[in-house]
Amino acid sequence: MPPKRKSTDAAPASASKKSKASTDDAPEKPQVPRSKRWSKGISGSANADTEYRTMMTHNPESAWEFVCQCRPISGSDDEDEDDEDDEDDNEEDGEGEPKKTDRPPCDNGKTCLCTKPSKDHPDHPYTLSLGGIQKFRTTAIMCSLRDPDLFEMYIYNDFYGYGLVEVLGNLFLDFEEAKDDWKQQWYICEAILLFFHRFDPAALFMIDDGEGLEVLLHAIRTMFLAMMATLERNDLLKPDSEIKNIGMIMGLAIGLDEYAEDSDAFEDLPKYLHAYAEKHKIVLQDVSEDSEPVDPVPATGKGSLPEPTAKKNDPWGFAAELKKLGKEQKLGGDRFDITTMSGPERKKASFDGKDPLAGEAIKALKEGLVMQLA
Repeated sequence: MPPKRKSTDAAPASASKKSKASTDDAPEKPQVPRSKRWSKGISGSANADTEYRTMMTHNPESAWEFVCQCRPISGSDDEDEDDEDDEDDNEEDGEGEPKKTDRPPCDNGKTCLCTKPSKDHPDHPYTLSLGGIQKFRTTAIMCSLRDPDLFEMYIYNDFYGYGLVEVLGNLFLDFEEAKDDWKQQWYICEAILLFFHRFDPAALFMIDDGEGLEVLLHAIRTMFLAMMATLERNDLLKPDSEIKNIGMIMGLAIGLDEYAEDSDAFEDLPKYLHAYAEKHKIVLQDVSEDSEPVDPVPATGKGSLPEPTAKKNDPWGFAAELKKLGKEQKLGGDRFDITTMSGPERKKASFDGKDPLAGEAIKALKEGLVMQLA
């Protein structure tokens, strides 16, 4: 299993348990209806999802803007990079002088390229859409709402792992519901890759359901290939695509197999993504240096890339994969969201015997505000 990684700068940045409005001084905009996927009562997941969908409804154009990331998404977290920079600074250049690093430190956009519009830096290879960043923020919030440690609670050993399964299940349902909106599907692909590359998915691989986990991981694999077919069908899989980070996202997806060393779920994903890239002359970015050579995909016949319109525009069978996953586990919802538990349930599991959400936190959740946890 790869080393644990901290969440990216796109993750919630609140310093403590709190609820906050989705906007600061801007006038409040009407919220979209709450999805029937969530519990009828209090649900932090419902609030976060409703805020995201409201933002997408009112600001679809700005969501499709791309911003720079000053360094690759894959690789070391910030602490590791700081250590490496220190080591590099202390190396000598062969003449007794310290060797200088070519890459300046990341300071979250103060002087580095982070958050700068990619249109002003068209040759910079590392970018994310604002919609993808926001989808990841929402995903990270939902993960935190299922982490007993953040509430100073203990429920059972792999509760958080099953909570992450639930979060990914919601993303699958989002992807299927957005089958007529490829931009929303792209945001989901970005969010899932940030989840693996810049979050900490270790708990996911500790659940006591190896078969169910294998099916889930295979669904992720199929989802990315379905995305490729959708883009190919819409003439968006090309070097000058309006999707500014297409080569980077494909490269990051190739690296997913690093996170499932004991699984075959991602085994053929790299070769098919390489085949799509070669077919459409796309330069891959942010591919791990440890990525192994892949077997070529035949041009025609068994094992070749399917026609993008096959199986009624579902050539990789994602709908069937989702149905199979649904037989293994309940897809999505908020059963593992700690905010949906009753006060007595939380008190019973709390370290100090008190409800960690008593008082203002419950009031804020009832008002639809979004809870962000450190």
